[in-house]
Amino acid sequence: MKLTRPIALLGSLLVAVSIVIPLTANGATTEDEQFVIPINSTTPSYHEIVYQETIPELDVFPHLFALNNGARYICTSTTSANCANADEYDYTSIFPICANSSDNDCIESLSSTSASGVESPGSFQQYTIPNHINLFSPNTSMNLPHTQTPSLWSLPDAAHQFGTQYALDVGIEGSYRADGRNNTQQLFAYLVPVSQQDVPVQDPQRPYAACIQNPNPPNGIVNTSCTSVYSSDKVVCALDMGTAGSCLLRHAFPAGFTYKVKIRVSHEPTAWIHGRMTDPNIAISPLSGGGVSISVSAAPVQIPSIYQGGTWSSLPTSVQNFWLACRNGADCGAVTGLNYTDPEDQRITEAPMPGYGSQALNGIRIIAPLLGDKAAAAPSAWSFHTLPSNQLTSANSCFTNGPGVKGIVTTNSTAYSEGPPSFDGTKLNYQVASPHFNPDGTTPFKGTYNLVIRSDVARCLYGFSNAPISASISVVSADGSNDVATTAVGEKNGWLSLSAANFEFSSPTISVKLSQAATKKTTIVCVKGKLSKSVSGINPACPSGYKKK
Repeated sequence: MKLTRPIALLGSLLVAVSIVIPLTANGATTEDEQFVIPINSTTPSYHEIVYQETIPELDVFPHLFALNNGARYICTSTTSANCANADEYDYTSIFPICANSSDNDCIESLSSTSASGVESPGSFQQYTIPNHINLFSPNTSMNLPHTQTPSLWSLPDAAHQFGTQYALDVGIEGSYRADGRNNTQQLFAYLVPVSQQDVPVQDPQRPYAACIQNPNPPNGIVNTSCTSVYSSDKVVCALDMGTAGSCLLRHAFPAGFTYKVKIRVSHEPTAWIHGRMTDPNIAISPLSGGGVSISVSAAPVQIPSIYQGGTWSSLPTSVQNFWLACRNGADCGAVTGLNYTDPEDQRITEAPMPGYGSQALNGIRIIAPLLGDKAAAAPSAWSFHTLPSNQLTSANSCFTNGPGVKGIVTTNSTAYSEGPPSFDGTKLNYQVASPHFNPDGTTPFKGTYNLVIRSDVARCLYGFSNAPISASISVVSADGSNDVATTAVGEKNGWLSLSAANFEFSSPTISVKLSQAATKKTTIVCVKGKLSKSVSGINPACPSGYKKK
C-alpha cells in the first residue's frame, strides 16, 4: 500500500432455510451480488439476523433535514420555509462531476487498470436522477456542499458480465448546529458494476428512493417519510434510476482490475478511514484554491453475507440470548418488524447487523457453528468511508488528536473491530470475524487486511524517536495458534504500511508490533587548530569550525 503524502479508508454462513436466488437480468447464472435475503416477515414469532454489505439506504440520494423542537422537515435550502434557523441540520450531499478546475466537493475522474498495468479512463454518462425532488442548495458557511445524485460511467476496458456500466456514489453525510456541537462530516464512496433493469413501480408519486414531508403525522409532530431503493424476491437493486419502474442491478467486478476514483473536497478528512477494498494506493495533495485532491486506487474484495432465522421457540438458547441483548441496547442495527414492543416469543423481527463492533463479532461466533460455518453469499465490493465519531470514542488519543487522516484500515471480513486498532501498550490489535468457508461449503474463505498508519502517529503511541521503525504482523486464531498468512511491512513517505492476506477464519486477531533499534551514545574528538573537544551523543557532530579527528 502506498501513500504519497502524510494524510492519508461482510463473512459467510450457510443459510438454514430454503433460499431461491433469481436469475439476473439476461437469465445467466445468478451472481452472489443478487443474493436475496429470504425475509419471513409474516411468520409468527420469526426472528432473523442478516449480515450483508450494502450501500446505506440514505446515502443513495441527497437530502437535507431541519430539526426543530422534535419536528423534522425536508428542505430545499437552509432558508426555505420551516428550515431557517433550525436547531440542527442533517444531510447527505452526493458529489456531482467537477465542471471546472476551481470546483470542490466533486468527482474529477474514474479509471480502471488491468492486471498488465494499463490504465484506462472512464467516461461519465449521466446522473441517475438528475432532477431528484430532494436536491438542495449549498451553504458555504455551514460547509454544506452542492449536490447531485449518483453518477453512471462507462469503463469499456473493464467490462463485467453484463456490460461496461458502473455506478459511482461519492458524497458527504453530516450534521450542523449553530452552537458548534455535533458538527460532523463523513466522506463516503461506493463503486458498483451495474446494468439497468425494469421493475414494478412502487409508488407513482415517488417511483424512486426519496423523502417527503408527512403533512398529517399521527402524533402531531411534523416528520418526514423516506423510501428505499427497490428490491424484491426477484431482484436486488443497487440504485434507482430516474425513469419510473427502472433500477440498477448490482453485479460482480471482473477479475484482475483495480479502480481509481479521484475527487476534490473543500476540507481534508480527519481521523480514520475504513475500506472494503485491498491494497489501496492513496494520494492527497493541496489544491491552489483551497481544499485537497484525493485519489484512491484499489482492487475490490469479496465480503461474505450471513443469514440465520427461525421461530422463537426453535432458536437455540445462545441465539435467544443474542436477541435479548439486542432488546437491551446492544447495537444490532436498525431492528425492524411487527409487534416490536411485545415479548420476544410474539415478535416478528429482523436485525440487519452492522459490520463493526463487539455485538457484530459476537453474533458471528454464535451463529457460524449453527450454519455449517459457511457463507450464504460472497458478493464483491469497492468502497471506503471516514469513521464516525461514535466509532472513535475509545480510541487512543494519538489516533484522534490533531488534523488530518491518521490511518487507514481495510478488510474483507464480515465483521471487524470498531474504529482503529486498539493499542495495549505493546501491540496494535484488530479483531475480525467471518465464517470459515465460502458458499460452496468446501473452499476456505481467505482474509485480507491492510493497515496504513502515519509514522508520527506510530511514534506518538510508542514514544519513539525519529529513528526508523520496524514492525511485525501476526494473525492469531481464536484458539491462540498462529495462522499462516502472507504479510508485508514497509515505511515510506511518512507512512507505515502493513498487510496480511490468505489467513483463515472464524475469529482471528491481527496484531502489529512496532519496534525501534536500540540506540547507543558514542563519543568523537573534534579539533580546531590546537584546540580539541569531545562530543557525545547518538549521532554526534562537530561544532562549526571543528573537524572530526
